[in-house]
Amino acid sequence: MYRQILLADEDQKYQQILWRKNSNEDIHTYKLKTVTYGLASASFGATRCIKQFALDIKDNPNLSQILQEDIYMDDLLSGSDTPNNAISICKDIVHVLSTRGFHLRKWNSNSTEFLAQFSEHSSHDTRVEFSKDSNESSKVLGLFWNSSNDTFGFQPSLELTPPLTKRRILSESSKIFDPLGLLSPCTVFMKIFYQKLWLTKTDWDSPIPQQLTDDWLKFQKAFNEINYLTVPRWVILTADNTVELHGFADASSLAYAAAIYCRQKHNGKIKVQLLVSKTKVAPVKQVSIPRLELCGAHLLSKLFKNRHPRKWKTFVANRTSEILEVLPTKHWRHVPSKENPADIASRGIDPKYLPEGLLNSRPLSYVNDSDIECISTLTPSHFLTGDVLLSVPEELPSTSNHRNRWELLQNIKRGFWKKWSSDFLSSLQPRKKWQIAQPNLKEDDIVLIKEEGPPGTWPMARVLQVHPGNDGLVRVATVKTQDSIYKRPVHKLYKLPIYPN
Repeated sequence: MYRQILLADEDQKYQQILWRKNSNEDIHTYKLKTVTYGLASASFGATRCIKQFALDIKDNPNLSQILQEDIYMDDLLSGSDTPNNAISICKDIVHVLSTRGFHLRKWNSNSTEFLAQFSEHSSHDTRVEFSKDSNESSKVLGLFWNSSNDTFGFQPSLELTPPLTKRRILSESSKIFDPLGLLSPCTVFMKIFYQKLWLTKTDWDSPIPQQLTDDWLKFQKAFNEINYLTVPRWVILTADNTVELHGFADASSLAYAAAIYCRQKHNGKIKVQLLVSKTKVAPVKQVSIPRLELCGAHLLSKLFKNRHPRKWKTFVANRTSEILEVLPTKHWRHVPSKENPADIASRGIDPKYLPEGLLNSRPLSYVNDSDIECISTLTPSHFLTGDVLLSVPEELPSTSNHRNRWELLQNIKRGFWKKWSSDFLSSLQPRKKWQIAQPNLKEDDIVLIKEEGPPGTWPMARVLQVHPGNDGLVRVATVKTQDSIYKRPVHKLYKLPIYPN
């Protein structure tokens, strides 16, 4: 690709080399006229040429958009709704690029009809590797696309052995290529590990502490077994689908994460699929959980206040303003951590628990189309946690005296119920001022007298006399039952609705 890009005459002088075949010859000066590998500006020059091609054909907005958005260096990754449309687009792109010296080859597709149209080109292989670099080892495996099954897969190969150093760990972990964040619950462990490693202030080529060595080897062994994981590449999108994008974010003391899901409804059936996720490690400086949740655009119930962001602290105000610029306030909802899919990515998880989570989330009975709208399907996780398995439980505190821990929990429990009964329970029966005028009682009205016991046992009475106040409102009345005569306040008298014939 680089050798197809000609440099301007005034720039060729910066790519001069001195050369001679043997020591007996004179030294000759050569100028390289095309973009040269290894220069800092090489990748920019190639990308800028592609962008210029797109600008040259801006009268064809579809092709122009593909050239600007679907090319990563020298790889074109695009698609279409139908094979015929994809074939037409590719022929146009081939023509545009070939007339400018860029020749596309090594085609691959999940459509045999598409590949048949480009049989003169090498289809390379049924599997295309996006992350492989020709300058690196062939064992550096990243994200794979299996065109026959149309799925994404991973083939990790972490092979470090003690003694471990900071340089070796960073070099080995760079083999993992997860651009969509499909492995975020596992790869977030590495980010957290890097932070711990940096805090030790170990030199680049010095052995790391034994505890960190054990942690890495344990993770490496589990992560290398993740090659069973496959993810469908195709997100079903048709014109008659109802499509919604749902974003989830959460934070822990170690990291915070965000995940985007696509929810589609077609012919009464609902399909939900993970599109992309991203994780970031929490800063070394101690930051409160609410602030970390804010970094993940979470806990919006604490942020939904009718106050301008400039009235908050700078940290909160800046991030809140950026969030509200992207999505209006009405698009945000609070999701408890227990039900938040991003929770697992913010805490991290051992790769060995991924298949366990899949098995425990499978329904115990057959699920038909009529069960789609039901609240929940019975799974093994209901017997383990009482709900759908969406989050990782917190680790039990390490303590040798479990009795003291149990007594502390009991005291917290008693304190909670005491606080609930004294503060919250009484608020369920508020005594508010009467804001709406009610008609006064009159003589001969039939009423019920409120007493201890259920309403069915309250005695019936007739109003003999009313006692209005200075403002003309009746607050006390004299009533007669079948046994006696009483004087009662009106809030204990309930007038019966008696309608005339």
